[in-house]
Amino acid sequence: MVKSVILFEANEVPKRLVDDHVARRPDGALAKIVGVGRFYETRCDDEIELDPWISWPSLHRGVNDAAHRVLHLGQSLDWADREYPPVWRLLHGAGVRVGVFGSLHSSHTPPDARDYEFYVPDFFAAEAFAHPQSLLPFQEFNLVMTRRSARNIDPGLPVREAARFGASALANGLSVNAMAKIGAQLAEERITPTRKIRRRNIQGVIGTDLFLSLLRQRRPQFSTFYTNHVAAAMHRYWGAYFTGDYGAENPMGEDWIAKYRDEVPHAMDVLDDMLGKVLAYVEDSDDTVLMLASSLGQAAIQEARPTDGFTTIVDVDRLMAFLGFEPGQYRTANAMAPCISIDLDPDIAGDFEEKLIRTKIMGAEPVRDEREIAPLSYDIKNGRSAHLYFYFEGQRPEGDIVTGNRAAPLEEAGLGFFIHEDNVACSAHHIPEGILGVYDPSADGRAANGASEISTLDIAPALLRNFGADVPGYMKADAGLTI
Repeated sequence: MVKSVILFEANEVPKRLVDDHVARRPDGALAKIVGVGRFYETRCDDEIELDPWISWPSLHRGVNDAAHRVLHLGQSLDWADREYPPVWRLLHGAGVRVGVFGSLHSSHTPPDARDYEFYVPDFFAAEAFAHPQSLLPFQEFNLVMTRRSARNIDPGLPVREAARFGASALANGLSVNAMAKIGAQLAEERITPTRKIRRRNIQGVIGTDLFLSLLRQRRPQFSTFYTNHVAAAMHRYWGAYFTGDYGAENPMGEDWIAKYRDEVPHAMDVLDDMLGKVLAYVEDSDDTVLMLASSLGQAAIQEARPTDGFTTIVDVDRLMAFLGFEPGQYRTANAMAPCISIDLDPDIAGDFEEKLIRTKIMGAEPVRDEREIAPLSYDIKNGRSAHLYFYFEGQRPEGDIVTGNRAAPLEEAGLGFFIHEDNVACSAHHIPEGILGVYDPSADGRAANGASEISTLDIAPALLRNFGADVPGYMKADAGLTI
């Protein structure tokens, strides 16, 4: 019997954090996946840079970044989707019933998205789209909240979008349990304002309920679900939890550690609760396997230091106006601060690069590189997808921006200071090692142990083989992973 598969994507979770969590919650859902299912440490085989918007396409497409060339959020994916389609497109094309919920780069919605069982794009989507249509209020609310809290949490709520989502939430599957958690979160923020940072966890709580409702109603054979909340907590607060990773004296300071020490384990507890709901669905089915995956992991960085913010682009339109371009000649695509993606009219791409390379900001000149190199770097893909990385850590805007014979104060050209509300830029960063857990309640015993290692490039071909779909010649023929 062909097994249905849920690919639950827990962004950037490493094995070390899984082991730590299982020790804390030995009766939890994650402990069951590790103890009863098959559990692997995965390896990301990317060559250019370790970033989730690169490593997830590698996992989904079965080739590494040197092949698929998906290197930036917001870039055109026309070539990559044609040459190395993501696994959900391949399976859908093979007649498998597919549902997608938030996987990275799913915002490049396929023309036949309404033929999927469900399709909810990622939260970098430029426009709100959801199939079925009943989920559109959720996606509109999701996108607005994500934009407003890109780096720091906005304590407000968008009234119109929140009201529309609230009116549709129960019909779309939001549980009483989730509503209680939302209420508790909002109440806790009133008592302890710094706890507003836990809103990132609530996004996953809401999404899980809606995803499960779709599974029950539509019964896809293959589905994906993505959550970023643990990754967000690790980047910021790893140094407050794994305090011994930074030598004899943690550079972040005792007060900061005391304030944020519970954030990483709390995010993992939320993940465990989300997985518990999905496991209950899997165990009630007789034909479904859960695959829990991260495309890479995180670990401490020794450069972690307290910092109050950075100078970057805060107004793209003002920057483009300073460079001499009109609004109709470009479109801003969504990316993650301090990254900016701009879709250029092909007629101006050459002029844009020529002006950019003659620009000087706070003593620095931009370099063209596929990687993000501080303080100034850029890249242009397909003659139109520009990616800017302006990142002056710990520096306030000072002086003028100069391009050729033109000069203006930085603020007039759209540069400003981006505050770190929690006084940290990053205390953990990406490593190649991630995880894969395969939980099949009908299987007899374990086929592999926690010491096993596979490449994330093994996953897409294994999914295709599971459904009897053709494995493209550019993917690994048979790496031994079965579902």
